[in-house]
Amino acid sequence: MFRLLSLLPGGDFSAAPAAVVADVPLPDAEDLLEELLEAGLLMTSRQDRYRLHDLLRLYAAARHRSQDGEERSLAARSRLRHWALDTAVLAGRWHEPDYGMPPADPGRLVALDDREQAARWIRAEGDLWLAAFREAAAHGEHTRVAEVAEAMHWFSDHWVSWGHWVEVYERAAAAGAALGHAALEATHRNYLAWAYWACARRHDEAVESATDALRLAGAAGDVLQQAWAHAYLGWLRDAVGEAASAADHYHRALALFTEADDVNGYLQVSCGMIRVLRGAGRGEAAVETCRGIMDALADPRHRDRIPDNVREFTVLTALYAVSFVHLDEGRWQDAVDALRSIRGQFDARGWHKQAGKVHLHLAHALACLGERAEAAAEYRAVLALEDRVPADVRDEARAGLAALTAGRPAPLTRFAQ
Repeated sequence: MFRLLSLLPGGDFSAAPAAVVADVPLPDAEDLLEELLEAGLLMTSRQDRYRLHDLLRLYAAARHRSQDGEERSLAARSRLRHWALDTAVLAGRWHEPDYGMPPADPGRLVALDDREQAARWIRAEGDLWLAAFREAAAHGEHTRVAEVAEAMHWFSDHWVSWGHWVEVYERAAAAGAALGHAALEATHRNYLAWAYWACARRHDEAVESATDALRLAGAAGDVLQQAWAHAYLGWLRDAVGEAASAADHYHRALALFTEADDVNGYLQVSCGMIRVLRGAGRGEAAVETCRGIMDALADPRHRDRIPDNVREFTVLTALYAVSFVHLDEGRWQDAVDALRSIRGQFDARGWHKQAGKVHLHLAHALACLGERAEAAAEYRAVLALEDRVPADVRDEARAGLAALTAGRPAPLTRFAQ
């Protein structure tokens, strides 16, 4: 066990991958790890996890090479790769519209009984399954690479700050190309467009990726991926102020999602339309679009077609977008109602800039309503985010808090997304 632990990637690990790499039952692995801990060869880490000191890891690796042999090493690595990727697919699919809870399996080494458990595993074992994913790509396991990346698609919005989504979808798009599967490559180039912009702010590469996805999906006759390509292009054009182009792409996406009978995609694009309509000065149309989204979410016909996590993300996105319309028009109570209902949700997803603006704009609206104590608390919540939010957002919070303290009106604010 000690020697084989050197094969586990990352800074710490749980008992489950230790059991896999050593090919022993989980209770036996737990006993062995405790023995190693008592012998001073392991250290404890957070939440019932273990870690090897760097020097002991080097020693264990040297002993593994000298005593276990190449055949045993390859077998252990293979077991670990397949288990890590199998589990990653099951955990990721908890967040997918067409999957949800995995089938019962009493032999499963980790609990995946709800979305929160699945999300915790993906985050805690990020180093493990990413290393396995890279190894699968190196081995030319293209179908496997695409499967894992697909399973992570809806979850990725919940962990934007991870830092590896560009790599995941670059490898998945390359896998689709290697398989000669145009629709599959289009799918992952669409996801890559999201990763380039949402995670890395690489706008030109995002546009290029979505444009490639549109071409590939058209060649493959894949209506759904054509819809997503237009959706991403609308989002990307809107991000740089090209409102007319954004609206055109969004309208094309809505028509294609309707043709494909995909309510989840339709709702995501509708959220984008709120922002475009606001930019065009059509505030009432933006509010009406938001109402339409909420009506669709409440429609009994869609109850089983929209997973809870997609439903929650749609509500978050729609209310965040429409809050700017209320703020622009000085409808402070409407703004407060929208922002209170989504407060803290961007924080949990690692979307720190948006989290800061929710607190900042809520503070401003509360101050305008005379709710000074709560407004001050929201300004302080912005400052508590420190350098995770842009400096101008922190400066506005300081100015607002100073005005409250001095009994002055809240400073004028330009409500930019």
